[in-house]
Amino acid sequence: MARIATEGRRGQALVMVTLSVLPIFGLLGLVVDFGWAEWRREACQTAAESAATAAAVDAKATSIFTVQADTVCPVSPDSTKPLQAGCLYATQNGFTNGSKSQTVSIAGGTTALGTLTPAYWATATVSEGMPTLFSRVLGQAGMTVRAVATAAVYTNTGACVYVMDPNASKAFDDTGGSFTLGCGIAINSGASDALNTTAHNAITINNGAGVIVVGQWKDSTGHDAFTFNGGGSVKPNQPSFSNPVSGLPVLTPAGACTADPNVSGAHAALSPGTYCKLSISNTGGGASALTLNPGLYIINGDFKVSGGIVNASGVTLYFPTTGVFNVTGGTFNQTAPVGTNPDGTDTDGIAVWEVGKNLTGGVTGGTATMTGLIYTPGDELDLTGGGSSFGAIVAGTMKVTGGSISGTVTSKYYSSGGVPAGVYLLPNN
Repeated sequence: MARIATEGRRGQALVMVTLSVLPIFGLLGLVVDFGWAEWRREACQTAAESAATAAAVDAKATSIFTVQADTVCPVSPDSTKPLQAGCLYATQNGFTNGSKSQTVSIAGGTTALGTLTPAYWATATVSEGMPTLFSRVLGQAGMTVRAVATAAVYTNTGACVYVMDPNASKAFDDTGGSFTLGCGIAINSGASDALNTTAHNAITINNGAGVIVVGQWKDSTGHDAFTFNGGGSVKPNQPSFSNPVSGLPVLTPAGACTADPNVSGAHAALSPGTYCKLSISNTGGGASALTLNPGLYIINGDFKVSGGIVNASGVTLYFPTTGVFNVTGGTFNQTAPVGTNPDGTDTDGIAVWEVGKNLTGGVTGGTATMTGLIYTPGDELDLTGGGSSFGAIVAGTMKVTGGSISGTVTSKYYSSGGVPAGVYLLPNN
């Protein structure tokens, strides 16, 4: 009887194996076919990124910003046309439109991409049809993998005003007056009101320069606060940028400081050195005049001009501690040093330099003519002197109601290139 029972169970393994063949092949299809598909999708992504980047780089280099809807690549792409140059790069990565069930198409445009507003963008789409092996038993005869990539061109605004605070509300705040620039403005704050304007036609920007804002522009004038001469514009939602100043030397203030000469109603001339304060006014009853001889002036406190005339040729004002830089009256004429100072320090091209977050004030009255870089990256700088002119500014935040900026600063420490001009591969949505 036991033998008969055993013989009755013979063949059960074969039945179980036969019944499991379909699920086994299904699992193999999942592992093999879908694994292969993912590998080919990554190959498509590489080709798409290569094509989009090549097209954008070529467009930036040639200034040929071709606008076209998504279009399949021609059989023989023209390398002199940026978008078709992208097609050639897809071929170099193993994908040619119309070959081996492959499709390569490319589009270009100048419209905004969501919240991003590049000068130009190129989008490449690469796909490949592929047969399946084990998945056929589940009715999956073939599949298609696809990848999309977009590269964007950002152009330099020619900025000479950099507002560096990454979080400040009203980082650049204009409330009136006449503010004229021969160059652009770059605002690094990501706040919803990083750029704040409340006065009509208050700011004129020449030479085709524009305004880059990492965050948003809040405006109560109907967006007519700016007058752009040459094609510039305000571009919000831009990539953050780096500080255009780098490589500054380490300056060591002297242990003791010279007392404030407090020039008032008199004429005086000072030599470079470390001062507790420097101030000049006309409160003494006569005309005041102060000459700062060329070199580095380390000021441990305040620098105030409320009257008289200050002539400072080849001078850097350096603030290592808490203090005030304030021109509220009189006339202040300053040119920055060129190269090395008489004491051997090198503050080439820098007119005002503060360390950390300790300086307050600005030019709020009188007349200031400053040739050189004002470098106060950690603090607010107020410019309300309508008749004053400046070279270039790197400040933490700015409040302006008047003045003009030329942007003609030359310094080995200043690249005038903090705005991230170039080609960027954008993340996939």
